[in-house]
Amino acid sequence: MKEDGRQRRREGGGAIKKDIACLVHALTPLFLPLFPSLPSFPSKQEYISNPKATHTLLKMLKQTHPDATSSLSLLPLLDGDNTESSDLVPSASAATATTSRLLAREASSIANSILLSSDMAGFIKDIGYSCTASVERFREALKESGVGIDERQTALILCLVATTHTGLGNEMSPMAANELLSSSSSSSSPSSSTPAASDVGEGGTEGGPTTWNLDVMAHVLAADYPSLDWARVALELDQPRLFIADQQALSNLLTLYQRASSTPFPLRVLFRPWTNKVGQLSFIHQAIAAPPDLLTFTPSSGRMQEPFGESMPDIPQGPPNKAWLSIDLISTLLSFSETSLWYSARTLFDIPLRYCPEILICGLACVEQAWGKLHSELLALLGPVYFRPGRSPHAVNVIKRVQQTNPQLLVEAFVERFRSEESAAVVRDTLAVMLLVPSTQQDVLSSSCVEFVVALAAAAADKVRVY
Repeated sequence: MKEDGRQRRREGGGAIKKDIACLVHALTPLFLPLFPSLPSFPSKQEYISNPKATHTLLKMLKQTHPDATSSLSLLPLLDGDNTESSDLVPSASAATATTSRLLAREASSIANSILLSSDMAGFIKDIGYSCTASVERFREALKESGVGIDERQTALILCLVATTHTGLGNEMSPMAANELLSSSSSSSSPSSSTPAASDVGEGGTEGGPTTWNLDVMAHVLAADYPSLDWARVALELDQPRLFIADQQALSNLLTLYQRASSTPFPLRVLFRPWTNKVGQLSFIHQAIAAPPDLLTFTPSSGRMQEPFGESMPDIPQGPPNKAWLSIDLISTLLSFSETSLWYSARTLFDIPLRYCPEILICGLACVEQAWGKLHSELLALLGPVYFRPGRSPHAVNVIKRVQQTNPQLLVEAFVERFRSEESAAVVRDTLAVMLLVPSTQQDVLSSSCVEFVVALAAAAADKVRVY
């Protein structure tokens, strides 16, 4: 199998060399004055028979454009105007016209290379999954990109493995990728102490790898770039390219980050203002659904203590990763209230509304800033269930918890209902809460809504009428 592959590469390389001959034969008259020591080639056949001189010329041309990402030698293969061999006769007019077209195209390529020069991830993507087949190949790919690796470039690599974990169509053919990285892979073999495709088995098939080898990538990043500030890398994920489409995307990003840095991913990064709000919300969406062995919200600095503890096991505590115990998470989602993404953020609250509403209402009570319509909408859904005695078996426990953390929220819910309904039932329910949870009495009677307080006082004085 390997011998067949080598034979195919040799045959392909031979075909490319013949096509290269055509271009170099056309360019030779123009470059000979610049390189007097360069041998001349009176015929295409003689040029093909002298591969050493061919290499010399191409090396000189490469030195004139060290930053170019594509080789002048390959452009005739793309030039639709040069399909006949007669076009490559080194006459002055033909050579000038041909060279003008080729150099114009190369100028565009060089301009593109300037954009690519700041983007190592784009270079890796062009090579495809095969560049992570071994430590040596990935190390060589990073080197060949010509881009110095820093925290931003590392973050772009993390975005890459998240957004292209499957179905990446390589722009570079396997043969071209092999040629690009052959100098490294042919001169050394994978060390027994470093991961390779055969060791880790990530996506390797007879047809080539079908995903990124995260072990290889993590090994190179950790071993070759120990000075990277991984906290800064996490901050640099606020890139336009980041979008976490599914759990595999999240797993790829977090796995590579944690293996390369040997530290957990800092969740606080998700709860700060982002420029790429779509990417941020997609990250949060998948993080909420992540299994606890991949990501847990327990280390969150804004985490709410379990409001009901083990003494009330019948109250659902939410998903195993403790997502909805995070005040930072709730507050960040509420911050989308005044953006065009408010509805997408709202749909994420459907999960706790259905499976752990008691946890959610306690979390809403812990949020320091009320975030507009989204915050109000959620309280409008939960308040009638948990701020009225008898509507839920957990109502009293919820009221006690909310009163401890945010008594003003509880009072405002009572007053809002009083203003909207203005019925004796509102007053009766409020008095019942005050009797069941005596600690609420002072806060309720201190309300700035005079009409509400007067109604409560009148109802309390006339017990027969109320009860």
